[in-house]
Amino acid sequence: LSDADPAVAEAAARALGWIGTPRAADALLRARSAEGVAAPARVIDDALLRAAQALAASGDGPQRDTALAVFTDLADPEESSVT
Repeated sequence: LSDADPAVAEAAARALGWIGTPRAADALLRARSAEGVAAPARVIDDALLRAAQALAASGDGPQRDTALAVFTDLADPEESSVT
C-alpha cells in the first residue's frame, strides 16, 4: 500500500480486500487514514467493503465485530469505533 507506484498500491489494496482477514482489514483501515498512500481512496474503500463482507460471512463473533466496525467506519467515519 505504501509503494510509490499507484498501480502496485492499488493491486495491494485489492488483494487485501480479497484476503478478507482481520489483519487485512486493519491494514486497509490504517491506509485509509494515512497520508501519502498511492492507492486511490475509492479503491481502499472498495477493498475494505469486500474484506468486511468476508468477515461478516465468517460466522465468527470477533470477525463479525471487526466487520461491523468497518461497515460503521465506511458509513460514517465520525461515528467509527475503529482506531
